[in-house]
Amino acid sequence: MKKLITTTLSIVLGLAMNAQITINSNNLFDIGDVIIQSYDSLAQDPGASGGSQTWDLTGMVSTGIDTMMFTSPASFPGISLFPGANIGIEDDSSWIFIKKTATEFTFLGSYDIFNGQADTSLLNWTWLNFPATLGGTTQGTLFSDSQADSLGILGVDSFRFNTQTSYQSEIDGWGVVKTPAGNWDALRQKVDYNTSIYIDAKVGGVWAPMSAGLLVAFGIDTGVVNTSTSYRYWGNDANAKFIVATADTGDTFDGNTYLDVAPSGPPTGIYMTNEIPVEVSAYPNPVVRNLNIDLGTNSGKAILRNILGQNAAEKIIYRGNNLLDVSKVNAGTYLLEIQNENGKVIKTEKIEVNK
Repeated sequence: MKKLITTTLSIVLGLAMNAQITINSNNLFDIGDVIIQSYDSLAQDPGASGGSQTWDLTGMVSTGIDTMMFTSPASFPGISLFPGANIGIEDDSSWIFIKKTATEFTFLGSYDIFNGQADTSLLNWTWLNFPATLGGTTQGTLFSDSQADSLGILGVDSFRFNTQTSYQSEIDGWGVVKTPAGNWDALRQKVDYNTSIYIDAKVGGVWAPMSAGLLVAFGIDTGVVNTSTSYRYWGNDANAKFIVATADTGDTFDGNTYLDVAPSGPPTGIYMTNEIPVEVSAYPNPVVRNLNIDLGTNSGKAILRNILGQNAAEKIIYRGNNLLDVSKVNAGTYLLEIQNENGKVIKTEKIEVNK
């Protein structure tokens, strides 16, 4: 899997550090700053937490470069959907909206156009509160949905399928992060993601969590069904402007972590992989026979789940347009789950199947 890595753009900074680090709004990017990305994939331990750490991420090799620029979002399509947006990124048919103030840095979401159809992601995802320092936290919900369906079996009138993806972060360390572009004073932020599924049953006109017996009878798993962790290394140097490195892990670190590292400046660099959602679009909705899925990453999996959380259809998908055959799926409301090649859920969307 291709990942972001540093490009050698600046001199090596000294390693000396004798105080905790604080990052404020003025340490981050502004309109006119340029994003330069290069890519690699490499197993790398994200390092230890705590103060006065040295995180060595120098083993990466640049394999490509991509450039984008921060700009004003005032003329972006969909701007009315993102109140408070004052910085944006335009990339082909995708527009990203950011809110940066003296007290917060929040990724508001994106507006995308695939095959002439608009797709909006409204997230309101706070990455940092300022001043950012050791122990600082953020948390919130990236996705939440509830669907109900009438079944009338085993004494149950209806089922309600609730799914939620949430995040919680803590700045768990400070020190020096060593990269191929240089050595940077940095804060490390640990970000945990959890996707949960819960099922309620309506019996006698009253909604209540499904009993253990009913869960077993229907073969339903509930609770946290997907977890992952990212480690962001934020630099406060005038040439850093953003995340210096990001290490992504799965449920537990197993030695196969991918590293994403942002280049320094000038021009300024920024981490753009994974943390900003991959471009995904599914249409038409409602669908009768074939669901078109446009994927903006190398590969992944599409899973269509029914109201009980069971797989109704699934398919391995690749970059570009894919067709998911739903002709044999019963009419009703479903949840489409898109996973990337590492099995991480990158999008969920309610889909109506008509007959």
